[in-house]
Amino acid sequence: MRSMARSVVVYLVSSLCVLVGVRVGCKLEPDSHQGVLERRIMQFDAAHYLQICTQGYSYLSFDRSNIAFFPAFPVASRMLWYVTGSTPEFALLATANIFTLLTFVTFAAYSRVRNRPCDGEAKLDCDATSATAYAMCYLAFMPLSVFLRLPYSESCFLFFALFAFYAMACDWHWGIVAMIASFCVASRPVGIAILLPLVMYSWRKSDGPFRILEVTGSVAVSLLGLGGFMLFQFYEFGSPFCFIQTQEHWRIRELSPMGKAYSLLTFEPIWATYVPGTSYYWGGEDIFVSLSFWNPIVFVGTFLLLVFGKKRRLLNHREVAFGIGVLAIPYLTKSYEWGMLSHARFSLVAFPAWTIAGQLLSRVSTESSVATIGLMTALLIAFAALFVNGLGIF
Repeated sequence: MRSMARSVVVYLVSSLCVLVGVRVGCKLEPDSHQGVLERRIMQFDAAHYLQICTQGYSYLSFDRSNIAFFPAFPVASRMLWYVTGSTPEFALLATANIFTLLTFVTFAAYSRVRNRPCDGEAKLDCDATSATAYAMCYLAFMPLSVFLRLPYSESCFLFFALFAFYAMACDWHWGIVAMIASFCVASRPVGIAILLPLVMYSWRKSDGPFRILEVTGSVAVSLLGLGGFMLFQFYEFGSPFCFIQTQEHWRIRELSPMGKAYSLLTFEPIWATYVPGTSYYWGGEDIFVSLSFWNPIVFVGTFLLLVFGKKRRLLNHREVAFGIGVLAIPYLTKSYEWGMLSHARFSLVAFPAWTIAGQLLSRVSTESSVATIGLMTALLIAFAALFVNGLGIF
């Protein structure tokens, strides 16, 4: 209970920092015509979720369509809107923050369970309580965690992913774990990264001649949310693959299969970000507030944290599989067409990396840890201010 109470306090303090950033951003550019919720926060992806919440899904074969956004978060927001009778803007914002609070609490509960000696996959070699506290602070004050307080689906995805891992750590029945995973899959396209950890867990839990059948069943159950979304698309728009077909209109760069394969194998989207004249060049803006500059660094840094955690046996096999999966999926599907745009935000959901960051912060001096978290807090406030001023921190 103490760790859960600590997680709530950390969430509240870090959210207050975001609120300060929002307030600062509004002071820098006052707007007397529209309120904060309507103009300052409901922009970029949040605007699409607002449209889905108020008008439903749409699909155009010749233009970008909001069917590209998965349904779990906007459906939950619409339900809250209906139950509370509030505005859709408030419902979206409240839903994101409720999921974020649940994410903090679930992460605390999962960390407590996973730190117990169990199957020998992950054995921590430093104070687990201290490492968990630092991991919580890393999540809370990481600059990109501003998106967990905004009407974006990362908070929804993270809660269900962590809940599924908590259920696996508690040795729940594979059917229950698969049901939780189905909400994760229905939250974001990278949700399919939960399938491999689920298969690994179901295989270990099952025994006897029906093992393969039970593993197959767990995968089928985990895909129920996505299957329902595809059935909806077939009924409304005549094709169950509209969410895939619309992706061709969300590209910045034209698709060339051979060019894409070569680009990804040579990691061009990563290194070309820093080469002037390439289509991926970050633009030479202020590096301190430009995510175009930091996207590849955060992405690679997260990957290295996962590698370090696996090498030092600080992460179990399921955590490594999930962490690598949520990084690999956007890299393989988006980086060629988009460059590394938004990949720092995508890296946020690789929650096993938080554990390793907490381990590292717990091993350095207290002064160094406090200074690191202080710098992150300053950037968190700055990113919140930039967002409400309409600057694309992607």
